[in-house]
Amino acid sequence: MKTNLPLPLLAFALAFNASAQERPPVQILPDLAPLPIPMPVPVDPREDFPAPPSPMNTIPSVTLLALAIQLPAAESAKVIGTILTPKTVKAYGELELEIRLYEFHPFIADKPADLVGKFNVKKYVHKAGAETKTQFIVGDAAIIKPRRSYYLTCFVLDAKGKRILMGEKNGKRGICNVLTEGNPRKVNLILRDLRK
Repeated sequence: MKTNLPLPLLAFALAFNASAQERPPVQILPDLAPLPIPMPVPVDPREDFPAPPSPMNTIPSVTLLALAIQLPAAESAKVIGTILTPKTVKAYGELELEIRLYEFHPFIADKPADLVGKFNVKKYVHKAGAETKTQFIVGDAAIIKPRRSYYLTCFVLDAKGKRILMGEKNGKRGICNVLTEGNPRKVNLILRDLRK
């Protein structure tokens, strides 16, 4: 047999091969035997993934949660007040008094206000030299919505809808804000004559 291995390496390889043939086979002693591989135990999938609670179990939980939180009751958007026509205003008759309550979102500029309630008196009359007082309630069928603002408008209109007089809170010009942000729910409106 012809080989290219160096002589010392060839001698070592032959000696190792010969000694491997002379050794007895390896025996495994019972105490040193490898542990058996455990077989998988069948698992009930419901143990890992329990069934969702039935509706009958969740209803009492939701009820208890709602009672614990004690949600605030809805607050009425009712506004009450008095409209005063001063004795210095010229006499008028057969006009219409109209008060409107509007709701708007203070941070959305391009959305118009929504009408919440309206109070009307047809054939509204005033005599010069005497005060005319009228009590009103508006918005009692509505509730205050969160993050909304409210204001009133008050006008006395002729038969064509033209504004003859305008109501102002405490006789001061500007928007008549009510209900939220520290504004009152009871107001006094004083009519100012718009006729020239």
